[in-house]
Amino acid sequence: MYRAVTGGNVSEALRLLDEDPDLRIGPYSDWLTEAIRSDQLAMVEALIGAGFDVNCGKPIDRPLERAVRRSKLEMVRCLLDHGAEINQTGAKGGGTIIGAVNEGSLEIVKLLIERGADPNLSYGVPPRNALSHAIMYGHTDIADFLRARGVQEPHFEPPTQGGGLREEVLRYMENCVGKVEELALSEIVPLSSPSISLHVIAPQRPWEKKVIFTTGMTDEAMNVPAGGENFRFAELVVYLPSDWPLDLKSLRDPRNSWPIDWLRRIARYSQENDTWLGRHGTIVTNGEPPEPFAPGVPFSSWLLVPSPPGLESFQADDGRSVVIYLLFPLYPEERKMEMSRGLVHLVEQFDRLDIDLAVDLNRPNVATVSGLAAAVPPGDQTERAEAQSGDRGT
Repeated sequence: MYRAVTGGNVSEALRLLDEDPDLRIGPYSDWLTEAIRSDQLAMVEALIGAGFDVNCGKPIDRPLERAVRRSKLEMVRCLLDHGAEINQTGAKGGGTIIGAVNEGSLEIVKLLIERGADPNLSYGVPPRNALSHAIMYGHTDIADFLRARGVQEPHFEPPTQGGGLREEVLRYMENCVGKVEELALSEIVPLSSPSISLHVIAPQRPWEKKVIFTTGMTDEAMNVPAGGENFRFAELVVYLPSDWPLDLKSLRDPRNSWPIDWLRRIARYSQENDTWLGRHGTIVTNGEPPEPFAPGVPFSSWLLVPSPPGLESFQADDGRSVVIYLLFPLYPEERKMEMSRGLVHLVEQFDRLDIDLAVDLNRPNVATVSGLAAAVPPGDQTERAEAQSGDRGT
């Protein structure tokens, strides 16, 4: 069935469905999603005609949302023609149009608005809408289009800096790492998201690392499952080489800005998608299949590690637990190793080769150095890994 769906063999897929009704149920029966992932437009139409629900799944995982996130214009048009609902309120993510804006798909944004999506709809604290996201992700063509239609960013009062858990996070980082520079990187964060600030702890010696960390994620609790209450509040950190340029001119170059850009994006991911970052670790990929973070950068995925050495979770004055997640970039082969052998095995390889936790464009690839790189078998391995991961964030 998988080969038929992903290969576009409509007659074979329909024959198998007629012969085996169980193919319509169970953990691997989301054939509509597989057809969208494989860009099989005729298969999508055939499956809908065979009775598959075009609005199945959670709001952020419905077929329309998946097609939008893959920038498949004709697929989006097909799903809308067959009754796909434009999810304007999303789990906490602002709806389908936000996904189109994030992907930079101007034509899909136009199509969604034409079919009834409300670009003025806002969500979250502070409130954000389609224009906010267009500005944040640098999609000036979409921002200009939305402004021409009268869309404005939602008005809000920024939270008081230095209050609540922000002040405690700053104090904790100073105690554990070193003095936080007076000027945070807030000015490089677009005004649509002033709740997230990025702070720098400069190295005191040439061999030390620059430490970049967030404050503001703890303004809102993450939606955690039962047993994950100690992971409701979190901030992020990434270690950079001591000579990594962080001036505004340098950060206009994606080859320099990609760790900063992703730190900001992942900081907002949990609230936008009403989820959490996991108890044991989370993999965040740059698309599917993952693409390099920037030209000349060999990494395409992030490993989020909770409570890295020296930055264990701490208890705030009011009793709330705060977890620090380290962002560590992965080679494509390392991500495949994690999918086929598990997160624990991957981390063990880093430990065995004594890999430094800082971003290093020339570090060893543990999947190839160790000789344990494993190709992902054909079929449902990606979906299986996601289904079995349980507490992974994406």
